[in-house]
Amino acid sequence: MSFIHKKNRVKFYPNQLEEGTGALCNPSRGWYQIHTFSLDVQPDFDELYWSLAEEDTIVLVFADIGAFRETNIPDDALGRLSAILTFFQEHEKEMIFRITYDRAGRGMEAEPEFFDTVTEHMRQIGAVIRKFSDCVMMVQGMLLGSWGEMHDSKFLSDARIRKLFPVWREALSDEIPFAVRTPRQWRLLHREGETPFQVGLFDDGMFGSDSNLGTYGTVSRKDAGWSAAWCAEEEIDFTGMIGASLPYGGEAVRETSSSAAIHEFSPEETVERMRRTNVCYLNRIHDPLRLNRWRETIWRDAGVWDGKTMFDYIGAHLGYRFLVTKAELTGRREAKLRVCIENTGFTSIKEETELLICLRRGRAEETILLPYDLKGLAGGQTLETEMILPDGEYAVMLRLRRKRDRRRILFANVSDGEDVALGTVSAG
Repeated sequence: MSFIHKKNRVKFYPNQLEEGTGALCNPSRGWYQIHTFSLDVQPDFDELYWSLAEEDTIVLVFADIGAFRETNIPDDALGRLSAILTFFQEHEKEMIFRITYDRAGRGMEAEPEFFDTVTEHMRQIGAVIRKFSDCVMMVQGMLLGSWGEMHDSKFLSDARIRKLFPVWREALSDEIPFAVRTPRQWRLLHREGETPFQVGLFDDGMFGSDSNLGTYGTVSRKDAGWSAAWCAEEEIDFTGMIGASLPYGGEAVRETSSSAAIHEFSPEETVERMRRTNVCYLNRIHDPLRLNRWRETIWRDAGVWDGKTMFDYIGAHLGYRFLVTKAELTGRREAKLRVCIENTGFTSIKEETELLICLRRGRAEETILLPYDLKGLAGGQTLETEMILPDGEYAVMLRLRRKRDRRRILFANVSDGEDVALGTVSAG
């Protein structure tokens, strides 16, 4: 079927735009695996290479500094950290980074004796991480607590968290965001109504209970006040507000019998909570019982995802997922091409993008940068673009890339290549 612009007799023959169900290897989103290192031990980079998941664009680097709990971190250990980050940078993996004194759930025992040791370690580590700001997506936690998760620590009183914050912020620089474990901890660092810093959230207790294993409280905001934990519904909305501008994710875990509130989330409830909180990334290994349940559960949908597993559906929709839904000719005086792009993912892309129209005439290609940025386009929202079509005969393709490094961002449409073929143009 062709669409004809009457005045200029321009004909546009649109291609059929279909949604695919494949996982897209797009930056800053998706599943991740944890790679654990002790900075007193030289890594085996050959073994590390074979452990990489090619389809993952994200890794979580889990660095244990427990061997240096009573001393400064020596130069050779900092050199190992730099080599580890260099390895992932060279293999084009974006990093979530967590530093810890403990990997056994005994945070208080493993931490330094003196608070000043922690702040000095922050300065030392921050100096290394800053050199990799282009590929560190998020730093989780403040070194403290069991598994670095900011609980079970003698140094995480409200006053101490506030003292650690400016040290860690300065050590990392403003270019690298870091995340705290709970919304309540986030509010300790910000006055009500204050313009937020580059501080996000992470949650390693997702779906373990109604409160995400204590991530949320039980009292309403009105009764609890700004700096206390709020009830689940209010904290979910608060988390979604933070996750709208900074990457948010963590681990999905099984429900536990020891939890005060047990609730088995339905597929619809699971996905709805992920959309409300703007989930961008999840651990693909832990918790196996929760993930296997998703693998065994069939997603029911009116569209192309009907009959796929929940695991596949969730993995494909972590972060952003852009789908071209329409390409048509419009305009009365000039032939304009209107393209509609929907974000079907759980959240927006957090960085600036560049949208390009590519006109292909045989082997020759002309690219036109469009004045549209998909940064901030929330899950479920649609962007409509328009451009004036030049004269001639050519195929029309759509391309998207991240602005800072021009890394390609794939659309969710069925396509033979990295671009979406919108259709062809000919003069009448």
